[in-house]
Order: sequence, then C-alpha cells, then structure tokens
Amino acid sequence: MPPQAGQRSTRPPDAATSNNQPHSVSRCKTDKLRREAYRLMEKAGVRRVRLYDARHAVLSWMANNGVPDTVVSAWAGHSDLSFIKRIYVHPDPRSLQAGSDKLGELLAP
Repeated sequence: MPPQAGQRSTRPPDAATSNNQPHSVSRCKTDKLRREAYRLMEKAGVRRVRLYDARHAVLSWMANNGVPDTVVSAWAGHSDLSFIKRIYVHPDPRSLQAGSDKLGELLAP
C-alpha cells in the first residue's frame, strides 16, 4: 500500500527511481561517500566540512539568491515547498536592513 500524505515509504528506493536519477547511478553507503568527499576536500586544500552542512549551505545559498523554490526543492529531493522555506531560507543582513528601512518609512510622521 502506498504511504499516506506526510508518511515515508518503508520500501527502500532503488537506483532507477531514487531522486529521479538515471538508471546508471548506483547507490553507495554514506560512509564511503563521506570518506571520498573528505579525501577530495583534503586534495583541494579546503576545510573539511560535514556533507550535511555543505548541502545545507548550498541549498540555503540557492534559496536566498533567487533560485525558484521548486528548483531548490528538486535539488534537495523534497516535495514540500514549505519545508524548503522553513529550513533553507534565512534572512540575510541586507534583507533585514531593507525591512528595517521600510518599517522606519511606515512609522515616520
């Protein structure tokens, strides 16, 4: 039986259907992926960061720089746009300043 809205399927995804990836993409264990990413970070001479944090940073950057929510959602593998907005959209200093300026205009005599 398919999962109800808001529930996850208990059936593990297969490589052919997971995240709309081509059939040639194979799933790998997260520890192998993490070790390879850390090796590449070291080779590139960049600071080691958790893949979760790198993913969050990229998706947040996309969400805060005009990439449509539907595209950010597709990259993240989420179908719930409100989740994308809650998790990845953060106010930046320029946006906060613009809001403050607008509030000042509205409250000025």
